[in-house]
Amino acid sequence: MELELALLRQVFNASGLTLDPKLWRDRAEIKRSRWRIADDLRDLERISHCGEACISLARAIDRSNDRRARLRRLIHQRHGSAIVEAKGEAAS
Repeated sequence: MELELALLRQVFNASGLTLDPKLWRDRAEIKRSRWRIADDLRDLERISHCGEACISLARAIDRSNDRRARLRRLIHQRHGSAIVEAKGEAAS
């Protein structure tokens, strides 16, 4: 993983792109928030207390994932990326 990160940094540094620090701070905060929510959900599962609190946490994960997707799309658009993430659901 360290090698992959080093290679990605090399490519980025050679690209001449600059990143909006606010977008990356927002991204980091969303990531930390998702980890906290997931940890809280695992704690409830561990004590077999998955009532309304679990439902609320699961919904919070969905909202956090949506925030993350919007931010990633904005980062990709601002930097002219050809990568486009699509959130899809399996057809029933």
